Amino acid sequence: MARAARTPPPGRGRQAEKAVSVGGKREKRPRSADKPKPETAAAFDLEPLIAQVQGALLDTADPLYVVDPKGRVLYGNAAYQKVREVFSQAQADPVLPGLFEATEKLGGLLEREIAVEFEGRTRFFAATHKLLRDVAGNSQALLCVFTPIDEAKRTQAALALSDERFSDIARLVSDLVWEVDRNLAITYISPRVMDVLGYHPRELLGVSLSDLKAPDSDLPPALGAPGPHAPFDNGKIELLDKAGATVIFRLSGLPVYSRDSGELLGFRGTAQDVTSLLAHEAALFEAVDAAEAANRAKSEFLANMSHELRTPLNAIIGFSDVINEEHFGTIGNPRYKSYVGDILVSARHLLTLINDILDVAKIEAGKLKLEEAAIEPAELCHQALRLVKDRAARAGVALACDLAGDLPRLRIDPRKVTQILLNLLSNAIKFTPRGGRVELAAARRADGGFGFRVRDNGIGIAPEDQPTALAPFGQVDSQLSRRFDGTGLGLPLSRALANLHGGDLELESTHGQGTTVTITLPKKRVLKD
Repeated sequence: MARAARTPPPGRGRQAEKAVSVGGKREKRPRSADKPKPETAAAFDLEPLIAQVQGALLDTADPLYVVDPKGRVLYGNAAYQKVREVFSQAQADPVLPGLFEATEKLGGLLEREIAVEFEGRTRFFAATHKLLRDVAGNSQALLCVFTPIDEAKRTQAALALSDERFSDIARLVSDLVWEVDRNLAITYISPRVMDVLGYHPRELLGVSLSDLKAPDSDLPPALGAPGPHAPFDNGKIELLDKAGATVIFRLSGLPVYSRDSGELLGFRGTAQDVTSLLAHEAALFEAVDAAEAANRAKSEFLANMSHELRTPLNAIIGFSDVINEEHFGTIGNPRYKSYVGDILVSARHLLTLINDILDVAKIEAGKLKLEEAAIEPAELCHQALRLVKDRAARAGVALACDLAGDLPRLRIDPRKVTQILLNLLSNAIKFTPRGGRVELAAARRADGGFGFRVRDNGIGIAPEDQPTALAPFGQVDSQLSRRFDGTGLGLPLSRALANLHGGDLELESTHGQGTTVTITLPKKRVLKD
């Protein structure tokens, strides 16, 4: 830029002169202010500098170009030149015909999105077109700026996919998906609400949960509490549907906080319609209570019938025994004596079965009590073996006894423990073929308790049949039921009697090889020497 000439002020264009007297003569001497000044620096020219700065800014900005009304590119920055290469290779022209006129019709501003397929992928740009006018308002050129939005488009696509996925899940799940603000006003509710409450989701936006709940229902404490807030599960709430009927829900949710301020924004979660479920549960509880009441009534009836059932059987057994022994004279016909013997055996067998049934009934009714005493376990074992000796001889089964030395005394109910041993020995003899062996053993256990063990090499029980064998009245096989008499109460009754002592019954069996049954008693049943 040329510097304009400056007109010096008066007396300043040249050195001012001052008259002085030298030797009576006046001479002109330059004043001190009129001494020659050093040459000043040239004035700074800003226009080239501004142009350079503007060029640098444009070259580092988003792709930008300027076109005239005829579509000719007047200017394009460095970023535009790179984009122009992409457009040319993709055979797409960013300067569309009629772009100037289209921008003019829209008031001087046109925004559009451009997608370009380049090197096997799609590039996205947001194009902004703005008219440049002169001072008279006439359109002179069109400024176009391209902003790459690849990342934004990917984010937008990911958000759209996430929204679509959430929408699909919210429609498909059976539970309601809901969201409320901090005042419990509904901000979102899934379309499932139409099925359970009869409302369209838009009808409930802005409605408070407090306005939807039934009059006698309360909000879950987690929603009504002032804080601190935590996730909650299975909060019960009763809401009214569009027809006014009560629907019971179980709410699960969690608080939502602002990421910036940490302020509570509201809650979101799910709601499960449990109206039918609770009705079914109530009906089931009633049925279970009725069944338990009937079972208790049955057990109490059998327990109360013990005297009535045993009295006539005792009379039959007693008189049959008198006749069989011919206490009051001989029986004329030998056949009668044989019949009386059969009556006596059958009556005793029937009494044994009835006693087992009544004992089970008493245990179920909670009426069977222990009569404890200090007992030598060896005596119980020998007594049990004596009682089954004849039965084993008739079956052709050998009996053995294996008692550890120095057995401790036990505090138990001797009659009930003897009944356990008799049940186990009788079962072992019954299910052991002729020529087999049954062994009764007793010893301390490693845990300080005590154990009785009955082992046989009989037919055994398959693993899948063992639960049936331990169930009351369980018969493992119908063919066995026909071959061997009994009620199926031996093992379950023995386990129940062991449980009364605080112990248990352990069953180990292999089909075709034999069975081992162990009765365990706790340490407290063992008396110190």
